[in-house]
Amino acid sequence: MSRWRLTAPITIALAFMLSAPAGAQQPDVIRLPLTFHTQSERIPIRACLQLHVRAYPATPWWRSPAVTGAAERSLSAVIAALEAKSRPALLAVSDAPSAKDEKEFNRQVDALFGQFGVLKIASIRQAYEFDGLLVFVARLEATGGTEAGISAPFPFVLLSDGTAKYLPIRPQELTFALVQDLLGRDTVEGASLCDDLNGRFTHRVSLTMPRPGASSAAPSVLLLIGALVGEGRGPSSAVSEAVLTASEALAKAAVSGPDALAAHMDTHGANRLKTWWATATDAERAKFVSTLKEPKPVFVFDAAPLFVVYLRDASGRVDAIYLLRQGNRFVWVNAYRITVTDRVFKSGSFLEAAGQATPFGKLSIR
Repeated sequence: MSRWRLTAPITIALAFMLSAPAGAQQPDVIRLPLTFHTQSERIPIRACLQLHVRAYPATPWWRSPAVTGAAERSLSAVIAALEAKSRPALLAVSDAPSAKDEKEFNRQVDALFGQFGVLKIASIRQAYEFDGLLVFVARLEATGGTEAGISAPFPFVLLSDGTAKYLPIRPQELTFALVQDLLGRDTVEGASLCDDLNGRFTHRVSLTMPRPGASSAAPSVLLLIGALVGEGRGPSSAVSEAVLTASEALAKAAVSGPDALAAHMDTHGANRLKTWWATATDAERAKFVSTLKEPKPVFVFDAAPLFVVYLRDASGRVDAIYLLRQGNRFVWVNAYRITVTDRVFKSGSFLEAAGQATPFGKLSIR
């Protein structure tokens, strides 16, 4: 994989942001590549999540009495409450749980109090704002200072009245899960990768709507490069043809048996396939083979080195597979593994868009 390159505009922008005082600053827009998880790797891919980001100084600014901004003041109050193990103080700045979530809410609060007995905040340099949420990224270290630090999110809901409430229970929004995946990654390098793709994005997708009562001021979008398969024209035609060839090879291998198909899969998937094949009935094997033999690839998202391929059969049923480019070949990955990426590319809205007369036509950037 090529090394990410730091571009001058990103360097200047982030340098300006990091010199700004902590408080109610104007967030900047940033695009960061999603993370694709295989059994053995975390791979940044060319699918870019557009967020708003706030940057903060290296000093312990959250302890300053001069902190401005509703969310920043709320964070200061949360940290003080956790350090003091004060349940009333923490509840005062937290989003009230529903009756259904109250038990989990209390369990999380107890866990946080326990963690702050052995951990301390070393720095908070940035916060991601998106879809009515604001997630501060804190660097935590052991109080003894003997272990490496970890990155941890402090999520808040930004309400439309300008206030901010802490969320001890991790938000269930898809975009929060994607942002969690970004923690610990180099923001500058990621932004540089997405910046290099400017002007090439073909599709724009909103993944999450703000929860009721939350601010809609900073919506997130996912930016992608996609193409119809077999179209034979345009800048993505080479990718389209390569994916078509790889998909046809996968279908032929499926007919030839488990060993031939396993040769086109990652190690984890190949092992799972052979284990299943040995105990499956003839009818089960035939049904499995048909799911690869009959559908035809209709659309691909070029998120190199990952390619998300949408297949459609004669009845209109849509499925998606992941092909990972390794050298000059494509390998079918995560055939038996579910990750947060599936909540994006295998969600109802994406599969529905793939089933349109012109796949993903309604999501294209015009």
